[in-house]
Amino acid sequence: MTSAAADETFLFSGWFRSTNYTFFTAGRWLGIKLEWYTNTTLIREDITSLNGVDTNWTYKEVEGTAPVGATKVRVVLLHVGAG
Repeated sequence: MTSAAADETFLFSGWFRSTNYTFFTAGRWLGIKLEWYTNTTLIREDITSLNGVDTNWTYKEVEGTAPVGATKVRVVLLHVGAG
């Protein structure tokens, strides 16, 4: 978690890959969630899918602008449907 202020823009980026391509063909999902907080209260979540990630390294970036009242932002990697 890092400090944020209203209307401040953040860019989060990285290289992603799956070690098993069947992960994506079996209805599973990968994404990035930005959580915006006022001290300890979650006020908004923005979720972006990491479509196109397979067994090759793929560069992805997500940009978000802090809403009014935000003082902190947290990045969460989502992995839905893992078995």
